[in-house]
Amino acid sequence: MAQKLNLFIGLLLCICSLSFAQDLQKNTLILTYSGLGSSDKTNFQSLDGGASYNGQDFFNVGIQYQRKLGKVIDVEAGIEYSEHTLVTSVINENGNPVNSLSKENIIDIPVGVRLKLLKYFFFNAGTVISYDLNTSDYRENQNGFGAYIGIGAQYQFNNGITVFANPYYKVRALLEIPSEKYHYKLAERGVKFGLGYSF
Repeated sequence: MAQKLNLFIGLLLCICSLSFAQDLQKNTLILTYSGLGSSDKTNFQSLDGGASYNGQDFFNVGIQYQRKLGKVIDVEAGIEYSEHTLVTSVINENGNPVNSLSKENIIDIPVGVRLKLLKYFFFNAGTVISYDLNTSDYRENQNGFGAYIGIGAQYQFNNGITVFANPYYKVRALLEIPSEKYHYKLAERGVKFGLGYSF
């Protein structure tokens, strides 16, 4: 994963050395990657004896579309694939801790708005529709509606190439389908990097 990130950052730096520009065009298509940060499953209610799910590793890849609506507001939508490796910790009947590894594979469709701050910075927020690709009956799926929020910086060069970095927080299945009373939600904190083209 570190090699992928180094390759991605190297590509961004090469593009940065080519040209410079100021204003975004109306439409932008961006390839995105995030893998810096952490993810875990959380329950907003305290459960005695409940399992804990701590993230060991994760990454997201996707494509994002941005549409400029005005000087300070854009809409954004996309589709992303994410893979999360989690350590599940439970206490067995003898009172001993037992740990196991599991993987979560999710398709997300984020839809939101971004508000531009100053010249290059932005605040973004929206909803995320998630579809869980795993089919195991013993684990909580992440199908449903969640939310995300973030801040970031975006820059466009003279040739239309656009780059951005976007620290964010995302939580899935706030409204899960089907609904369950004590449902664990997969959340992540990370930095999303983007490389795209404005037209």
